[in-house]
Amino acid sequence: MPKLLQNKHLQLFLLSLVVRLMYLILIKGIDSPPQGDEGGYLKLGDYLLGQAPESFFIFRAPLAGFILTPFFLIFGSTSQIARIVNVLISSVFAPLIFSILKIKFDKEKPSFYLSLFWVFYPPSIFYSSMITSETLAGLLVLIFVFVFQKNEMKIKINNFIYLGILCGLISLTRSSYYYLPFFILFFFIYKYQLELIKAYLLFILSFYATLSPIIVYNYQTFGSFLPSEPRLGYGLYLCNNDLNNPEIKKGGYFRDEYLKQRKVNYNNLKDMYLDDISLKEKTLEYMSENKTKLITPMINRYLNFWSFRPNPMKNSYTINDIIMFFVWLPILFLYCFTLLSRRLNVIELLNLIIFYTSITVLPFWGIARFRFPVDSLIFIKIFTYINRKFIDKDFK
Repeated sequence: MPKLLQNKHLQLFLLSLVVRLMYLILIKGIDSPPQGDEGGYLKLGDYLLGQAPESFFIFRAPLAGFILTPFFLIFGSTSQIARIVNVLISSVFAPLIFSILKIKFDKEKPSFYLSLFWVFYPPSIFYSSMITSETLAGLLVLIFVFVFQKNEMKIKINNFIYLGILCGLISLTRSSYYYLPFFILFFFIYKYQLELIKAYLLFILSFYATLSPIIVYNYQTFGSFLPSEPRLGYGLYLCNNDLNNPEIKKGGYFRDEYLKQRKVNYNNLKDMYLDDISLKEKTLEYMSENKTKLITPMINRYLNFWSFRPNPMKNSYTINDIIMFFVWLPILFLYCFTLLSRRLNVIELLNLIIFYTSITVLPFWGIARFRFPVDSLIFIKIFTYINRKFIDKDFK
């Protein structure tokens, strides 16, 4: 075998790439038309090239779309190219998990074999060719964990700057992660106490410096300080407009007549944003007046987040549901077991990020896809437990 191919990182990347390309070409279909949110990300990819529609504006966290731009510039703006880019991003997960496990175990062989599980994890294959934000968000979360673990070995102030930048990039990929740095800041204070105040300040400053382009854009476009996307009111109303609605009670969303007939004033985006603020206030008031009715939707949103079913709102079961029943439930059981077996270590960075991600669905709707950015962290926690209990005794 050529020396280059003996590199474990490269082996994991190439194997992941082959598996995901086979799924894209043979099962999904590389020419499958964009669906749902995919069209919005394609337009974001065109935006920096000046090829988006004249009325287009940045209405969601843009990084998952912007990362397509250089590839669109070279190869042309098509959904096929976008899917291949996401497959490439997905193929980096397993090598990165391998790197993180090597730091934890200080052993190459068990780290490699355990990382192979991720290569064949069905959701990582299924989502790899979707033009959405979950895959990029998951990769950035893994990079954050990798940098944090390197920093634990030898604390450096500069690493807190890198961590802040990564938090900014994660927020620019999925706006639901905007508050994550503040949870992590409390974790830093818990872990290091007040010994590293300068590092904490640099962490937060670098986070906002990374967000500064979108903050400036939003201020110029909507006339407000807005470090995230300008659709909070829409999102809240979509998921809470009628707490008696069966779909909303199941943890989903419902487009009522108002949303169906709602017209966006592209000529005056500042007024559009003011309308969104008004919609947010109206929805929050309605939610406040119906607190007891919120209990069922919120419980189901949280359960849907942890569900083995890709779409728990469907009335009938699919082959994907059956596959994930046998794949996900053992994983979830093992993760819960690691939490119970190491109760003193529950307050730990990976668990914190997993917990934060799980509660972000409570005000909105929830499905297992929103869990995917932290599925790899759940794997790492399980692998760490398996290594400590079983493998470490056998591998020399």
